[in-house]
Amino acid sequence: MKLEAKPGLAKLMWEDGVRVVIPMWRGDLWGDNLSNVIKGSFQELGGKVIGGISYSPTTKDFSAELESLNSKVGQAIVQYGDANAVGVCLMAFDEVVPIFIQAGVH
Repeated sequence: MKLEAKPGLAKLMWEDGVRVVIPMWRGDLWGDNLSNVIKGSFQELGGKVIGGISYSPTTKDFSAELESLNSKVGQAIVQYGDANAVGVCLMAFDEVVPIFIQAGVH
């Protein structure tokens, strides 16, 4: 299945003032495809996509991924000078809950 439509998420981030995005996504067919479409759409709007973090759908401990994400966000804020212009785009299923819980302790 090829995703053709421009995802509204890229446009919403852009309209909210985000100019730099660090994606974090579930590393499976769904997440990989969605991540690629959102990256492309955001770049077409003029935004910058920095690296990204893919995780296995079987991951339970997201410490390494969250540390990497935190580092990338910090570097982007320093490089681009505006914390409000830097965003994270999380593409997840049920694992979003443990990701948020674990992110709260970092």
